[in-house]
Amino acid sequence: MEQPRYASRPIYDVMLLCWSENPNLRPTFDKLAMVFNAMLPKELQDHYMALNDPFMQANNARANNQY
Repeated sequence: MEQPRYASRPIYDVMLLCWSENPNLRPTFDKLAMVFNAMLPKELQDHYMALNDPFMQANNARANNQY
């Protein structure tokens, strides 16, 4: 696919990696998190990853109550 109109070159490069024909060359979720985190301004780096822990705890609590 060609580069989307509003995708920066760094974002498009990540997209290309994700579309690699060889699955072993595709980035893992952890690698993607690191790459996207590095693209954020310093004051926001790690902010969104820190939001994941309460989200996961809420999901686990909900799953435990349903079963």
